[in-house]
Amino acid sequence: MEKKLISVIVPVYNVEAYLERCVDSILKQTYKELEIILVDDGATDSSGELCDQLAKKDDRIIVIHKKNGGLSDARNAGIDASRGEYLSFIDSDDFIHPMFMEVLLQLCETTQCNISKCGMQEVEGDTFVSEGEKEDTYKLYSAEEYLEKINRVNAGFSVCNKLFHRELFSTIKFPYAKLHEDVAVIYKLIAMSKKIVEVEYKLYFYYKNPKSITKSIIKKERLDDIEFRMNMYSFCKKKKWNVAARAQADYILNMIRMYQKIDKENVDNYKEFIKRLKNIKYEFAMRIVKKEYTCVKEKLMIYINLLLNN
Repeated sequence: MEKKLISVIVPVYNVEAYLERCVDSILKQTYKELEIILVDDGATDSSGELCDQLAKKDDRIIVIHKKNGGLSDARNAGIDASRGEYLSFIDSDDFIHPMFMEVLLQLCETTQCNISKCGMQEVEGDTFVSEGEKEDTYKLYSAEEYLEKINRVNAGFSVCNKLFHRELFSTIKFPYAKLHEDVAVIYKLIAMSKKIVEVEYKLYFYYKNPKSITKSIIKKERLDDIEFRMNMYSFCKKKKWNVAARAQADYILNMIRMYQKIDKENVDNYKEFIKRLKNIKYEFAMRIVKKEYTCVKEKLMIYINLLLNN
C-alpha cells in the first residue's frame, strides 16, 4: 500500500490524567505515517505543558496552543494545520488499538470509500480485550443506508471511531461553541462521501468520564443536539430519503428524553426548551410514535400530550 499521511487531531483541555495514555496509543500504531496534532485549547491545568513534553518524544507530534474556544474550535484548528490525505479525530481521554489506523486506512483504500468506521468499546481503565483476527467482516453502506442505521439504533454519530478523507472537510466545519458537534456534521460528511465502510473490530476505546459535560444536568446548550437532529431531518427530507421519517422520530424521542432531565429551576432554559418543543406538530408527533415506537407507545403518547399542552 502506498504510504498516505494521516493527520491525527487531538483536542486537549484539562485532561492531564489521561493525555499521555491517549498519545502513547497513537504512537504505538502499526501504521507509522502519521502527524499527531495536539491542540491545547487554553487548558487551565498542566495539559498544555504536557503537550510540549510529549512532542519531545516523537517528531511527528505538533502542538498548537490557542485560546479556549471549545471542542469544535479545537478540531477546526487541527484541520487547518493538518497536511494529511486522511483525518482522524481522537478525544484526549480515550485511546485506540495499535491497528486502528492501519485497518481503517486499508478499508478506505480497498473499497474506495472516503469514510471507514470501526467498533467502539467503553472502558473504565487502561486495558482492552483484543477480539483477535477476523476475515472479511466489513460491510459497505450507501449514505442513506448508513444514516437509517445510526438513526434506528441512535448510535454511530461520533467522528472519533472513523477515518475521513480530507476532501470531505473542504466545505464542512464543526460548529463553533456548540455541544453535540458530531451530530451536526456526520450526516453531511456521510452524504458527501456517498458510501461508508464499517468493520466489526472494536478498535476505539471510549473512557466513561463521570465529569463529562454531556452527562451533567441539562443546560441550554444541550438543546444543540435537538437542533442538529432537526437539521438532519430537514437535510434528509430535502433529498427525499426514506430515513427522514426515522430522523424526525428520533428528534421527537430525544426531546422527550431531554424533558425528563431538564433543569426546570432554570427558567430561561426551560422556556427555550418548551418553545422549541411546541414547534413540533402534535398530529405528526403522534403518527411517528405510533409507527416507530409501538412497544412503548403508551408511555411516549403520555409524554407528548404533557409536553405539547404544557
